[in-house]
Amino acid sequence: MSLLVVADCPTDCARILKHANLEKKLKRAEYENEHSILGDNVGLAISQSLGIIGSLQHAVKRSGEMISHAASVERILKYTNLPQEVS
Repeated sequence: MSLLVVADCPTDCARILKHANLEKKLKRAEYENEHSILGDNVGLAISQSLGIIGSLQHAVKRSGEMISHAASVERILKYTNLPQEVS
């Protein structure tokens, strides 16, 4: 019986080592998946950032137009308060 145990030891040890190595690889893969950025999250981040950039461009354009209109109103008020020219 001890001869059989000795004869089976290399195959059993090899199986145990393979199983341990496979388990270690699976645990590492699970850890990397939990602590890495997945493709779907990257896609979502890109699509959301494009929407935010579009909104930001629109806001900058509107604020520029508002500043331009405010300057026009300021000029109109300035010109209406000018003294009259002597004829």
